[in-house]
Formats: sequence, structure tokens, C-alpha cells
Amino acid sequence: MLLRRPLVLLALPPLLLLGGLEAQEPPRLLFIGLDAVPFRTVERLSDPALGDAALFRGLRGPAPLISTFPSTTSLAFAGILEPLGLEKSPGYEAKFFDWGEGRVRGGGLISYNRIKFPWREFWDWKMRGLGRKLVSGARPVKTTYRSIRQSLAAFAAGDDDVFFIYYTTTDLVAHLDSPPGLEPVLRRLDEGLRELRRRPGARPFRVVLFSDHGMDGGEPLVNVRQGVKRALKDAGYHPARRLRHADHVVFVPFGLVSSFVAFTRDEVREKVAEVMAAVEGVHVCATPATSGDGVRVFGGGASALVRRTGPEGQELWSYEPLDGDPLELAPVVAGLRRRAHDDQAAAFPDRWWLEATRERENPDPLYRIVRGFDLVENPASVICGTRPGFMYGACSTELASRLSVGRLRWTHGALDKEASLGFVMSDVEAWEVPSGPVRFNEALLPFLGDEDYRKR
Repeated sequence: MLLRRPLVLLALPPLLLLGGLEAQEPPRLLFIGLDAVPFRTVERLSDPALGDAALFRGLRGPAPLISTFPSTTSLAFAGILEPLGLEKSPGYEAKFFDWGEGRVRGGGLISYNRIKFPWREFWDWKMRGLGRKLVSGARPVKTTYRSIRQSLAAFAAGDDDVFFIYYTTTDLVAHLDSPPGLEPVLRRLDEGLRELRRRPGARPFRVVLFSDHGMDGGEPLVNVRQGVKRALKDAGYHPARRLRHADHVVFVPFGLVSSFVAFTRDEVREKVAEVMAAVEGVHVCATPATSGDGVRVFGGGASALVRRTGPEGQELWSYEPLDGDPLELAPVVAGLRRRAHDDQAAAFPDRWWLEATRERENPDPLYRIVRGFDLVENPASVICGTRPGFMYGACSTELASRLSVGRLRWTHGALDKEASLGFVMSDVEAWEVPSGPVRFNEALLPFLGDEDYRKR
């Protein structure tokens, strides 16, 4: 696959670019992707008011990064790395429904490495293999310490102009402990970066630090799985492993997260979405409209139609309430009409929608909902997100969690900002800190060039 290579020129001092200094080897560029490190956590720990105790003092930001929907790792990193030409992954997670074979595949120790997810293969350094990831769950903090030491040593030992590192175990720390529990590993990363900079005679480097999504919770989370399955059965549908009949619904859970996906026959997907959206604890369910025109969104007993029109780069979005206002966007639409000086307007530019919604409780909802169906090769029939305080997951996984750490209190996946907002920060001099939350596939754009390509 062809991937766009970041331009190291962005890390050069301005005087060197202007010819004011004698030519020298440019700084290297180090990208570090963190799993499930929320914006608010990094904002608090890097606050300049903390003085010498503040983390990442040489970096500017952080800026909030709006994740995908679902706000889960495989989809989020696929979206964040999309500008680098990354190919689509087979599904939303290691276990996925394959439309071509009509069954669920993946998720095992062998298939984890055999079935390729391009975002997982992208990194220059990451923990390899599902087995190691599973073992790391017993001691995620110490495993993350070891990952930091090994990855930074690998970066120091090489001389690549650009180097990408990914830490997966920060997700386990945040799930099993809490977002504040991430502080020790973030401090260890900060110390490691400062030690690298102090190496005598070492080539200087710049850092781009970012995460894929946030983390929401605090209180024990309520599992909606049984309620969803019961509601479907009452409506005449049956959970199944394959779509042999029109009343079958296939679920592919991601673990204990605040989102879930379902696969159905095309003719029943709107009804299935409506049924599941009515379950207590479910916030919204979205599905491609049966008419083929847009995406239907259900929630809170209401429904709406989301449409995207216009050529790439000039998209217009419309939000048409059909029965109530499931995304509570009536005030936003009214504001956009005032901006357009047209109280009958229905479609508005993509940038307008982003600016009007990125600070809301459910940021950038139209774009994220629709992209959830085209960022993978095998898109779901229905994508659902739960409300704060709720989650979705297999009973066996929930039981394992209770026996190990007690009832799960922190997770991600939903549309709300706490689950969705990751972050980006950097010391690249040419980078301007965004004035507000930045969309997932635009966060790395300032560090990328258009003409320099390579295979990874």
C-alpha cells in the first residue's frame, strides 16, 4: 500500500528554511500514538500552571481530537491514518462479520496475525501478537513502562527521518483503573523523551503525540446487551451466527465498550435499528436508509435522515427530522440558517457543520455517523452507541471483569465527547495549535506532505 510520508521540512527551524543558518541534518520526526488517552487527562497534566510538574512542557497543545463513531481503536486509527493512504480494515475489530462469506471471522490467536488490518501493520514499533496483548492485561502499567523503554530505544538506535510508535496498553490502564490512572505511564513517557533529548551528539527530533479516543464513566456501567436481545426477540428477530433468514441479526461485540454493531438483511435494518434504539441505555442507532438515500438515525423515540451531497471537498450536509430530533440538532440548524440568511435552507457546507457542532456534547455527529459505514470493508447494517453510564458486551467478558477488577467503570465507543475526545500535541515549529477540536482524519494533516511517498 502507498502511504504518504510526513515532511521532515516541517520540523526544520525557520531560519534554516530561510537560509539564515548553515545547512545541517534536519531533525527527525517521531509520531507516538496512544490508545485511549483522553483529552481532559492530558490537558490537566500538561497545564502550565503546574510549573515543573507539568508534563510534555516542550510541546504545544493539547488540542482535542474528535474520534470516529464508534469511538473504538481499530476504526479510530484507521480514520486518523487515512490521509496517509491507508487501506480499509476488514471490520471494526479483530473479530468481524464478512459479507462475502456470510459469517463472523477473526478474533483468534492465529487469525489475529493472519488477517491483515492495515492500521495495525503501519507502525514502526508496537507490541506484536495477540498473545502478548492478552498477557499484558495482568500488569498493564508495567507492560507500558517496558513498551516505552523498548520503543524509545528502537527509535534512538535507528536513523529514520520519520518513526511511528504505538502503545496499546494505555487502553487497558484506562479501562481497568481510570483516566487518572494513566498519569504514571504518561510521566514515564515524558521522562523517556527528555532523556532522549539529552543524549550527547544525538540528532535532534520533533514529536507528534496523539491518541485515538477518550474514555467515559466513573460509576459502575450497566450492560444493555440483555435488554437489546430481549427487545429484538419481542419484535420477532433472533440473534444468530449467520443471516440465513430475514429475522436473523448477527452481533459482533468489541468487548465491554459503549457501542455495538449489528448485521441484518437490508430490508429489515431500519426496523432493527428502531427497536434497538428504544432500549433503555441506548442513545442512538444509525443505519443506511433502505431507500438508498442517506442514513437514518433513531434515538429517544425519534428519527431523522442525514444526507451528504456534493463533490469531495465541497460536501453539503442536511439533517431532516422525520419524527422528533434524535441528535438534538434543531438549535444548530436554526443557527446555520441564520448564517446562510435563508430560513428555508436544508443543506449546509461541511465546515459549517463542523464549526457548529465540534464543541457540543456529541461532537461532529453527522460526519462521524456516516463515516462509520465507509471506513471498513465490511460495514455494519446498524451502528449503535449507548448513553453515559451504559455499555454493551458479552456476559462472559463482563463476568471476567467483575472477577478481576470488579464492575467496569470506564469505557469508550459512544458518540459523546468524553468517550470521543482524544488529543494531539507537538513541538513542530510550523504547527499551529487548532482553535477548537479537530476531526480525526485532519489531526495529522499539518505534518504531512503531498509529494513524498513510500511503501510501509
